[in-house]
Amino acid sequence: MAKTIAAIDMLVKYLEHRIRNIKADTKEAYDIERGEIVDELKQLAERISNIDPIILPRLPKADLQDEVIRNIASAASKRTTMPPIYTDTTCNIGIQNIAVCLPKYVDFSETPGATIYGINGWEEFAQKKMTHLLMSVLLSMPLGKVRLHFIDLNFSCKAQFFIDNFDRSVCNIYCDVQSAKGLAESLKTKMAQRLRGELSDNIYDFVVFLDFLNDYNKIGNAYRQIIEKGAFAYIHTVFILNDYKVEEGVYDPGILDEDKFCFINGYTTLKDEIDYTEVFLSLANLSLAKDSDFRSKCIEYLNNGLQTEDEPEIDEPEIDKTEYAVTTSAIEAPIGKTTDGETVDFKIDVNRGHYHAFVIGETGSGKSRFLHDIIINMIAKYSPEDVELYLMDFKGVEFNPYRDIKHSRVILVDRADERITYEVIRELKQKMEERQKTLVAAGASDVDEYNKMSADSHISQIILVADECQTLFTDNAKNKKLQTEMIATIALIAQQGRAYGVHLLLATQSLTNAPLLGASILNQIGEHYILPCLPADAADLYPNTNRMKPKG
Repeated sequence: MAKTIAAIDMLVKYLEHRIRNIKADTKEAYDIERGEIVDELKQLAERISNIDPIILPRLPKADLQDEVIRNIASAASKRTTMPPIYTDTTCNIGIQNIAVCLPKYVDFSETPGATIYGINGWEEFAQKKMTHLLMSVLLSMPLGKVRLHFIDLNFSCKAQFFIDNFDRSVCNIYCDVQSAKGLAESLKTKMAQRLRGELSDNIYDFVVFLDFLNDYNKIGNAYRQIIEKGAFAYIHTVFILNDYKVEEGVYDPGILDEDKFCFINGYTTLKDEIDYTEVFLSLANLSLAKDSDFRSKCIEYLNNGLQTEDEPEIDEPEIDKTEYAVTTSAIEAPIGKTTDGETVDFKIDVNRGHYHAFVIGETGSGKSRFLHDIIINMIAKYSPEDVELYLMDFKGVEFNPYRDIKHSRVILVDRADERITYEVIRELKQKMEERQKTLVAAGASDVDEYNKMSADSHISQIILVADECQTLFTDNAKNKKLQTEMIATIALIAQQGRAYGVHLLLATQSLTNAPLLGASILNQIGEHYILPCLPADAADLYPNTNRMKPKG
């Protein structure tokens, strides 16, 4: 049956614990404290959604939709198996007089398929839930890793939305017995190849029976092995249940067995005798069954990938013509103005204690734009001989415009291969070792002193910019040994890099998913740019919270 997932269960247990421990003398005081708790839970839900919008889908505001699409694409690009999929249905529970709508999920790693209830007036419900489920399935995985096969022997036209919006590489429809049986044979071939170890593409195939039983009675026996064993080869079935009378002699798939199939219906569990009108809390509020601008953008992404028309335009010839500033080591780049109109600079200056920087800001905070401002202003002001950029972008979209800029030495746009990431980090360590030998030979204590001493040679400032840096410090790396070495190297750069002109500019939406980002790195960072984020994140990064105003 459809179920919740651990992260959501923990949120609800947290809410219940807080609500039951409210100590208030008046109803007004109780309502105020309850409202604060509910608002805090909504913030936590937003954070989960920002990290992975498929796991907890929430309808984004218009100005955030493009960034949410990028987050969806980033999360999908890292997956090799399908996550639990929100079914656009809820299990509603009551905590005192608060109605909490818990999203229900189908986990295809634990079930061969899903049954969507569509009997006696539930046809429209079934249509909407199928649309949402299959759109979510497509968005959950890298592009090209999901194929939809609709069986519609009775010409129900229930798949028309997908047929109209996607090409045949994504979905196909089978309207006659012969072609439907041909599909079954091709899928069995895939199962055999998987069993023999000849297939490792991890492409998911979903067979959707649009009119069960009318479609199924004609071809059910051909699909017996697929229904029973297909899941090990990433083949799953979805049934739109209109009736349940399997003809004699036709294989009965047992789709009403909720221990076997995920059953999607609209029933909830709220008690009628309690008034829940005061507070109604919905953790997931996005239905991809509804026509919207956001759904249109999802379709555009699924068909064409991420679009880059909104990326900042960088005119290298103009930058090359700039009369660059002269520096021995200090780097300054304007990032804004104070209320009095004075310019505020991003600074790298070892003589004034500006060694490394950290930027934190949740979705919509302007974090990515802020990083672009720093990068663009640095490369406009300083020559490639003074500033070298190593750019890591684990969302895969932000730093592509800098590929042809001479300041860019390395641009890494994903972390599909952890070894490549580590090779970039290790290269910086090697640079430090080479520069150390140069400084020792010249009798200089750091790069700034060396550049002032030497008229014939010049050592640049290297800046490693890592957006979504929490990816480096998660606790679920595939190669733990490699990750340990990489984090140790980053810590070495944080501790010693200043002397050798190697600096860190780390950025993330949250520290939540970076449990391995420890004091050996954070204590070496003196510059903190705290954009709108949860107060807990700001406090973790910059403990002196009495100098900060909480968000909101």
